[in-house]
Amino acid sequence: MAELNQQTQKVLSEVEFNSPESYLKTLREEIRTSEESIIYLTGQKDLSNQQADSLGNSQAEKKQLLEHLSQEIATLEVMQFEGLDLQALHQQVVDLSQRYNEAVKDGGGNGTALLHSEINHLRQRMTQRQSEVYVSQFTDSLAQTQLLVQQLGQQYHKEVSLAKELASGSPCPTCHRSITEESLSQVQETFQGVLGQIMAQGQERRRQLLEIQEMDNKSKAAFHEFQRQDVTAMEDEILRLQQQIAQLEDQTDTNLLEQLRGQIQSITATLDYGNLSVQDYQRLEELRNQRQQLQSELTAMDHMVQQSIPDFDGQMKAANDTIKAKKGLIADIALYLSKKAELTFASLRLNRVAISLYDVVKTTGEVKDTFRFTYNGRRYDRLSLSEKIRAGMEVSELVKKLTGRNYPVFIDNMESVEDLANVRPTGQIIMAKCIPHAMLNVQGSQPTQSQSMAA
Repeated sequence: MAELNQQTQKVLSEVEFNSPESYLKTLREEIRTSEESIIYLTGQKDLSNQQADSLGNSQAEKKQLLEHLSQEIATLEVMQFEGLDLQALHQQVVDLSQRYNEAVKDGGGNGTALLHSEINHLRQRMTQRQSEVYVSQFTDSLAQTQLLVQQLGQQYHKEVSLAKELASGSPCPTCHRSITEESLSQVQETFQGVLGQIMAQGQERRRQLLEIQEMDNKSKAAFHEFQRQDVTAMEDEILRLQQQIAQLEDQTDTNLLEQLRGQIQSITATLDYGNLSVQDYQRLEELRNQRQQLQSELTAMDHMVQQSIPDFDGQMKAANDTIKAKKGLIADIALYLSKKAELTFASLRLNRVAISLYDVVKTTGEVKDTFRFTYNGRRYDRLSLSEKIRAGMEVSELVKKLTGRNYPVFIDNMESVEDLANVRPTGQIIMAKCIPHAMLNVQGSQPTQSQSMAA
């Protein structure tokens, strides 16, 4: 550790590991996990942006429709009481009611004024009740659930379209890496899993939507049934009062009373409907109801827009910072292992031969076992015969040092070797050399000058 620079020493002193190799494996797994997290966050960010765009488009359409409804409502509201003096109409009703009461008194005081007043009041109530429009209490829930179902449907169709385009050699829509033949089935399986999840979520939201719609339909049916019952009850009550009036008006000028009563009813209807027909008045109420529903839907959308969106960029930056830090730590540990190996085998250092027992993968920093034998930087299988002999001599000296044994070394084909200047032998060497037309001869020899100068 002391042979490393101060920065590397400081970094490694802050981590604990028993086995550098095991710790490197753990770091690489953590890096892969962070990279997968970045891929996932990228997909979620894209999906969130698409949903935001879709929500924005839907908001724009509904706001445009709301503006159109408001304009139509404003037109009908202006038309409703345009040119009418409401105060004067109220005063006419009061004057006609007084005349009606006086006429009844002149006819013998049969007490029908109160009954007619009750009838007028019932007719006003009945008209008001008939014009009432159902206002759903589930508007907000329906708007939110329908929006979620719509978004899930759009997401599902998008994923289906992407899944159809999956092919070997094409980029993955999620991580943008090229899809290989081996990974194609896995990518397709992943997309099928995502589609299954979206389908399950969509079905659940659809079930909730159907339940809300069912409750809303029941509530609407109950509203119309109660409305029908109320109108029927008021019609029956009006009929009963009219029959009672008919019995009391035998001695009264019925023509005058009917005329006054008709005028009162006409002015009362004008106060309610204004210049609008019954159909226009019902249309106005329907438009107001639609406007209220649109406003509720837009409020629900605004609430969804205001919900906190995860900080995808911040999370991806944190993951990238983690990857960068871990890769730096891997580089420091690899430096530590390299220095350790260098110090361990310093006494066994060879002259021109180099043997590597591991490689570091540049893209991942992974250390892989290997065996690489070179002589002067060239692979062993590409050496000439003389170079292989020289390389073998260096290895034989290394084996002697490792085993602690000093044994003779036999060298064949010495006629192919000019010298053994790359090694300094430590024991007996037996060299076989072929000389044409010479007799077999064995002779001793002292180390040559070139051998004594071996580096």
